[in-house]
Amino acid sequence: MSKRGMKFTEKEVAHMTGKMVFSPGLDDYIKTQKKSKFHNVITEMDDMKFDSKKEAKYYSELKARVHLGEVKYFLRQIPLLLPGGIRYRVDFIEFWNDGSVHYVDVKGHRTDVYKMKKKLVESTYPIFIEEE
Repeated sequence: MSKRGMKFTEKEVAHMTGKMVFSPGLDDYIKTQKKSKFHNVITEMDDMKFDSKKEAKYYSELKARVHLGEVKYFLRQIPLLLPGGIRYRVDFIEFWNDGSVHYVDVKGHRTDVYKMKKKLVESTYPIFIEEE
């Protein structure tokens, strides 16, 4: 059979493209997730998605620190605008009870792009990004 004559099922298309497919004949969406380059597993906790198990674990530890009174509160996935229209998203901004503010990125693998953006953030803003 020629390539033009090949037919694929919805599941096969979803698998090949890594996208969700909906067909009126199917009961649910079919979703396949592309494999991550760095083998991180998207994790869901408290109705939020995290890019990795490590980030979800750090979030859980932060919640415990808030409960213990060490941290007043924290914010997640805060965008910082950089020159040239570049956007950098810091994983957590933590506001500690001693008045300090910590900018934390949870990384399993430090890519060259991450290193470049981190340097650019630290040279643009008076902050230091901690890595977990």
